[in-house]
Amino acid sequence: MSRFLAGLGAGLITGGITRLFTAAEPWWLAVGGITALVCWFGVEAIDVIADAFEDLF
Repeated sequence: MSRFLAGLGAGLITGGITRLFTAAEPWWLAVGGITALVCWFGVEAIDVIADAFEDLF
């Protein structure tokens, strides 16, 4: 549970910082979600995110 809360907190902080530099709400949510996933799942989340970006581009 503490890892989840740490991930959620990191996601909110990172998303908030991103929100200062961009006006797009979806980017704020995406950055916060990705950060929370990385904090929660660790290296496995990075691999999943990298695979998703490879599929997009």
